[in-house]
Amino acid sequence: MAENGHWQPLLRHFLEGNEEMKMEMGSYLGEIFLGDDDEIKGYVLETVSPVLIQMVFHGNSLARNVAFKALKQISSHPENGKFLVRSGIASNMFNEMLKRTIYNKPMNSKAEAAAILANILESGSVQLNDLQTDHKMSLDYIIYNMIKKGPELNTR
Repeated sequence: MAENGHWQPLLRHFLEGNEEMKMEMGSYLGEIFLGDDDEIKGYVLETVSPVLIQMVFHGNSLARNVAFKALKQISSHPENGKFLVRSGIASNMFNEMLKRTIYNKPMNSKAEAAAILANILESGSVQLNDLQTDHKMSLDYIIYNMIKKGPELNTR
């Protein structure tokens, strides 16, 4: 139904469903093209972004994986960059990349966050100076290291 422009059932199940339903709808969001209508695309992305962010930061490893895949797919379309920036995804991905981890996780969330952020930056929808993070590091230094270590991140 969503492929034909009927987004409400998917959004309702994603927002109000149990964790299993959210993961199923999140997986679907990661596979579907949101269309060309900026108004609808903006509405969908602004509606699902807070839940995807919550899944990234508070979900179990499976929920985090689904959320990262959905965000990576959504961010791979350059026209979605401005909506993702407006919804706060870029800053959250920076914070994910920079947070300290004490234990190994089954997925490399830093690499996933870097890929999402790279897609957003590549879209030209945001300038580095416009991003806000909770960290005091220079954004130029962070981006330099991302680019320098990019091949290493992809091989892990």
